[in-house]
Amino acid sequence: MQLEKKRKSCDINRLHGTTVTLEPRAMDVGDTFIERRLSGETASASRRQPISLVSETADGLQVHAWTAAALGGLQKDQLSNLKAAVDKFGACSAKAQGLRGPVTDFGRLCSSDHILYLLLDATPVRGLVLGGIKIGRKNLFIRDHEGTYLNIKPLCVLDFYVHESFQRQGIGLRLFEEVLKYQSTTAGALAYDRPSNKLLNFLSKHYGLCSYLPQSNNFIIFQQYWLPAGPGAAKMNLKQQAELTRAGRHSPPCLPHLPHLQGKLRQMHLPHVPAQVMQLICIVT
Repeated sequence: MQLEKKRKSCDINRLHGTTVTLEPRAMDVGDTFIERRLSGETASASRRQPISLVSETADGLQVHAWTAAALGGLQKDQLSNLKAAVDKFGACSAKAQGLRGPVTDFGRLCSSDHILYLLLDATPVRGLVLGGIKIGRKNLFIRDHEGTYLNIKPLCVLDFYVHESFQRQGIGLRLFEEVLKYQSTTAGALAYDRPSNKLLNFLSKHYGLCSYLPQSNNFIIFQQYWLPAGPGAAKMNLKQQAELTRAGRHSPPCLPHLPHLQGKLRQMHLPHVPAQVMQLICIVT
């Protein structure tokens, strides 16, 4: 009991050096490595389905989706809490990928048509966001195998990150599968913005995606995108499609995994799920 009380009295936002006292609410996509707390007063609210909820499993894992429209309905204090969470997600992802700066932040999410999916361990004690994927459409000029540039606007994976403490446990695959299901698409029908070696290995292992033509814009579109069943089939003639079906001419070599951050879950300094936002998301529409 003492340990539980101590856990519940901890800082809600240790990362930023502030303590935020909020009423528990349900979680939306736009939060990042966060922990939520539920009290008896709001237990009934927590049982109502969040408007951002995409899927939920019996073991307490939930996938939520944040969009600019959903963020627009939040109050100023709620937006402030969510901003810290989203920015934290982007910073963690950028650090893990060795990027100069984050590709996901609150401002970009609010001013774009992107969707940020987050996988949440929604059990009352934990409530940690384990990982996230940001997707959105991009207008791209892609060079085909004959050197011709094609203008396409595919759905793109713009950011994908699972915290190091939860990698190699099927968390990323579960999240990715839910996103594909919710978007009614396949892994081969997506474009990938500067995918890391980890992501390339992930796509090769689970979806057999290896063949692609390198592009100057650093987006990767696998050959499955151009095949007759893919979204890019209309852009390719039959001869080109036949050439693309031939095995592995453009397959990249097997790439090693990038080194990941060290540390155990108990050593992580992660922001918590903003409780006011949690309750707001529980409102039944």
